[in-house]
Amino acid sequence: MISSYYLWKWADNNLPGKPNKVFAMLMRGDMHPALKTFAPAPVERQLEKAAKFGRKSGEEWDWQVCPSGNGKTARFIHVRCLLKDDPAYSRNPFLDWWDEHGISGYDEQHGRLIECLSPKLNLFQSEQWWDEPSYDIDESELAVLLRRLRPSGQNPFACLQNRRGNFVQCMGSGRRYNVSWHERLTPKDWNQMEGWRLECFPKTGKRRHFIPVGTPYSIVKGSDWCKCFTGKTTHETITFSEILAVFRAFLRGEKRPTNYHWGSMQEELQ
Repeated sequence: MISSYYLWKWADNNLPGKPNKVFAMLMRGDMHPALKTFAPAPVERQLEKAAKFGRKSGEEWDWQVCPSGNGKTARFIHVRCLLKDDPAYSRNPFLDWWDEHGISGYDEQHGRLIECLSPKLNLFQSEQWWDEPSYDIDESELAVLLRRLRPSGQNPFACLQNRRGNFVQCMGSGRRYNVSWHERLTPKDWNQMEGWRLECFPKTGKRRHFIPVGTPYSIVKGSDWCKCFTGKTTHETITFSEILAVFRAFLRGEKRPTNYHWGSMQEELQ
């Protein structure tokens, strides 16, 4: 299968950059305001390494730099490669480098950002609707997106990630939800994460609710998703309106809401 990717670099501003709109403007010959030009040479060196690695398994690679007006920088780099066997095989070795240096890009076949690369502002994604990511959302969209989650269905998880790689994740159970909050300790390093799981304060007098013991769930360890199982009182749940407030706080760039206790997930993440 021939795969086609367009590599670009996000501008240092707060303008949204929905991938399909960015891609459409580039194809018309226009530069989207959410992008900025970049030096192509370091990116091409990483492509050379990936191509050398991929050709060992019979892959074919080529790319073309689309220069900016001054000819010294690029607006984007178009990469075409014939991938065999595992499509992720050749991309994984250099995805971390791209992310660390602010390079993102478009997967033309799937009509979305290249998976694992950073959005301009944020990314909302549900495991139940994995092929329908939502980019650079605002507060008015959160309630609709979260209500799409079916707690009684398989993989009832949703995640909201910002450009720095921090994210909040929820897990549905019945009509309630468990929430965890994750932050990178070192920018652009998925192996340096700290996480907290929401817990209600025990002295409020309210009845406490937990996801049933042994329920499977997913958690990020480093850059990988791992399957785990809930303990007896490890995953406390809150209502939809409460989870919506937590997600809105994250979207606004606020700190973890102080009306809950947040238990460390350090042992769980190791």
